[in-house]
Amino acid sequence: MPTVLSSEDVVPHDTDARRIWRLLTPETCGAHLGAVAGLVAYKYRAPVDEPSADLLGEGHARAEFYYVAQGTGVVRTPTERLEVAAGQAFVIEAGIPHTIWSDRPEEPVLTFYVSLK
Repeated sequence: MPTVLSSEDVVPHDTDARRIWRLLTPETCGAHLGAVAGLVAYKYRAPVDEPSADLLGEGHARAEFYYVAQGTGVVRTPTERLEVAAGQAFVIEAGIPHTIWSDRPEEPVLTFYVSLK
């Protein structure tokens, strides 16, 4: 039987930069499925607060697929700065430091992510 979850079924983890709902995890599904997935609402960052390449978030052990469900934002890696919008998707390769944020103070950029095995 499939497991059906919504963001209301999990406790979000909130920081200054984002709110994340981890939907597909061993704890939520009762099994390790080889991937994790969820929703992330990335918060606004003013242009003056944009991080330099040496201040990005850490790279993760697995590649991550993102689908932008709502809003617009920026994806920053050591070598690229990409603007993204609802309806677009992108992949961050394993080990690549990165940061994502909304470019609009009134609206977070909402993404669905899958951390791939």
